[in-house]
Amino acid sequence: MADSERRSPTPSTSEIKTSNEDDKSFQPPSNDKKEPTTIAKDPKEDCTDVLAFLGFGKFSGGAYYNKYGHKVEAEIRESCGSDDDLKIIQEAKLLSQLDHENIIKILAFDKTGPRFAMESTTLGNINLALETYNFTSKSILSLLKCVTSAMVYISQRQYVLRNLRSENIYLSSPSNCKIGNFRYCQYVGDTDGIYVDQDGALVWEYSAPEVKKEKRFSTKSDVWDLALLGCELYNVDPEIASRFAMPPGSTRRLFLDRFMFEVDMPPLPLKCPFPLWYYLENITDHDPNERPPFPEILQELREYDDWQIS
Repeated sequence: MADSERRSPTPSTSEIKTSNEDDKSFQPPSNDKKEPTTIAKDPKEDCTDVLAFLGFGKFSGGAYYNKYGHKVEAEIRESCGSDDDLKIIQEAKLLSQLDHENIIKILAFDKTGPRFAMESTTLGNINLALETYNFTSKSILSLLKCVTSAMVYISQRQYVLRNLRSENIYLSSPSNCKIGNFRYCQYVGDTDGIYVDQDGALVWEYSAPEVKKEKRFSTKSDVWDLALLGCELYNVDPEIASRFAMPPGSTRRLFLDRFMFEVDMPPLPLKCPFPLWYYLENITDHDPNERPPFPEILQELREYDDWQIS
């Protein structure tokens, strides 16, 4: 493949801003000295923990107002019923302790819901954006590095995300994104890095082999999910979706099927550096011990910052 022609420049982001970028009043503190999030016997105990981390604000209907009385554009995440209350509380508690530029920020918590407000992003989630906007190769690489950087941070704190999918990643600009769903995240520092999910709610046809067979989640299964995300980022685009009149979200399955189940490696995506494409394919090794750690993957991705696509 020739590499003399430079890629198209990243779309301008000068006019694309996160809706609450000027509100600095609710930056969660660093969790360097915090205990890991664990399930409490009494949910009220966790409510107290969350409230201790956050500033004061209030909810009014579906809107959130900061401590100065200013309305803040925010996504409100609420419990779906009493069985869901503890998950909402735990997610809010965990988000209040995480501080990374590629992880969604929690703004406030309401224990009477329970519910919490988190920062809103202008462009929605990646799953739908891929079929709406035509991302450049440079933008795609940047998005993949953003996610990987967040996963380095998460894995180093001995958490397993378990739900690294494009619908849970939110765009703040064409080349910047944030992981925004931690409902199923689990601390594994006291279980040898493994979490076994007895109900198997997150198992699907594209899960890592050890997840499908034993419902065993670890950082290595998160690495598997990252490779699938890379496949999706480099393949799905609005031209393909419109050409075949495919329903929203269905093009992802088309390419994941080819990536996962074909004997021969699927064709190289036009926007992906060819060594990176084969690197992503190799990440999906059926032996989890052969999958690289997130810091190594991030370093590999940075090798393509100056790659030229012909």
